[in-house]
Amino acid sequence: FALLLVATAMVGSVFLLLPAAVVLLPFGAVESYRACAAGVRWWWFSFAAAAVEVVGGVRYEISGPDVAADHAADAAVLVVCNHHCRLDWLYLWAVAARHDRAGGVHITLKDGLRHVPLFGWAMQAFGFAFLSRGDRAADVDALGRSLAAAAGAGACW
Repeated sequence: FALLLVATAMVGSVFLLLPAAVVLLPFGAVESYRACAAGVRWWWFSFAAAAVEVVGGVRYEISGPDVAADHAADAAVLVVCNHHCRLDWLYLWAVAARHDRAGGVHITLKDGLRHVPLFGWAMQAFGFAFLSRGDRAADVDALGRSLAAAAGAGACW
């Protein structure tokens, strides 16, 4: 399962994002590149959510207030995972996909992940926020920029 996620992330990074960067960015087509990155982000999060269900055999049951109906008109929804388990973020992707928000998932990560070969570059292309946990002012600024960019990009989680 993990190999499947890594392999599809490589496909998205190397065969979709990289050619888009090479073709679009030298000509100043930044917005077109961002749209392409958003499409790849939607594809990968949707695929990962489907893989959890199909390959992993996970069945989701969402109970409680109808959050999707209550917040359908909201441009952005902030969901905080406090890691009660190591995979809560993976389940969040499936919930976002079920509510047609997979393309709008924006994640906040530890700053060190920015430097992971290929994946760090893809995470930056997706507009994820990176926090150092060492400089609170810089982290608040980075989070603010990321939230503003995410909210300006359409419906997001």
